[in-house]
Amino acid sequence: MKGAKPTFNSSSIPFQTSRSLEILGPHKIRVHAVEPTATDLNTLAYRFQMWDAETLNALADKGDYSRTQVMGTGIYKMVSFDRNKGILVERNDAYNTTAVKKAPIKRIQGTFIPDRETQAAQLMTGGIDWIRGATPDAAKHLSANSNLKVSYVASPTFVYIALDSQNLAGNKALSDHRVRKAIHKAIDREAIIKYLVPGGEVAEHVQGLCFKATIDCEYQVQAEKLDVEGAKKLMAEAGYANGFDMQYDVFAPAKAIGEAIAGDLRKIGVRASMNVVDLSLYRRKQGDGKLEAWSILFPTGSYPDIGNIFSVFFTGPAFKYYNDPIIQEAMDKGEAEFDSAKRAAIYGKALNRINEMNYILPISSVPVLHVHSKDAKVNTNVFSAGETYSADFEWVK
Repeated sequence: MKGAKPTFNSSSIPFQTSRSLEILGPHKIRVHAVEPTATDLNTLAYRFQMWDAETLNALADKGDYSRTQVMGTGIYKMVSFDRNKGILVERNDAYNTTAVKKAPIKRIQGTFIPDRETQAAQLMTGGIDWIRGATPDAAKHLSANSNLKVSYVASPTFVYIALDSQNLAGNKALSDHRVRKAIHKAIDREAIIKYLVPGGEVAEHVQGLCFKATIDCEYQVQAEKLDVEGAKKLMAEAGYANGFDMQYDVFAPAKAIGEAIAGDLRKIGVRASMNVVDLSLYRRKQGDGKLEAWSILFPTGSYPDIGNIFSVFFTGPAFKYYNDPIIQEAMDKGEAEFDSAKRAAIYGKALNRINEMNYILPISSVPVLHVHSKDAKVNTNVFSAGETYSADFEWVK
């Protein structure tokens, strides 16, 4: 792309306070903003898209960008892209950095196989060498094959349960702090991690709304520990000794975890009717104020900063389920603070508040499950905690 002119579409400018973007040259831009934001450089590093204007403008259908052209300036470069045959990439010998060694595999063919049974069949017969994101049941079955191996990679995605503290959805019991605290105490997170989270042995036992690797993630108040008798006592104090009914929406990939949570809540009289939802239905119910309790998988890896987590959980229709001034103040001050220690302290007050008020209970990180040839292995990525890229695969020597 030497000498190529960059281009941007308006949606690729990530700054909410930006007014305009100025192109200064082939490799230089200037963002004009209303006010400074602490996460600007982080946003540029993780979410900013830059396209080659000459290539883009030559296409009749801009959606074909990178589909019909051989692209790539990283550790691998694309050789071909075909909707039926898949993607072929090869080692980019011109890539030079002291942080990452040369691509360990010369050529990688990525194949589109949406059906999981077909994936498993191809893996067992040697048609493919690797599948990512296999189900625990499939991994257990495939691991019986002596030519295959299962690997779990730590992930920056976590599953949680959140509660409607503002009685938006009409379940008054959840607006009582004692009830929310009882619900959190009733959930056996350690058992869920041990028996239901794929790769639980490498999962992070998250105690707040961020990971150890999340930028400026600091808090003192820990998530509730298992205490069923204490939970029953709180339920009785709140006037719900006989329990109550609750609608519980669970993202489909977390169904097994949701079932375990619902089972734990039955022990204190909370009769959770579980509804399995996709993201579109979840978002629609969220916007309509119809969520009582819900469990979703939240990925933080694409933007590992505490500000990103707050912008997802506590802006727009999501914030109305909490409407907490301490959280709002932390978001306003945190975005404007550039000193990392001060910023961590600001957000720390909000993280403590979330645990104190029992708004959201993190259950566990969710590792990524890989099944692959015994002659291959997956390495830890040096740039992103918990993420896995093609350069992390290599053959066993």
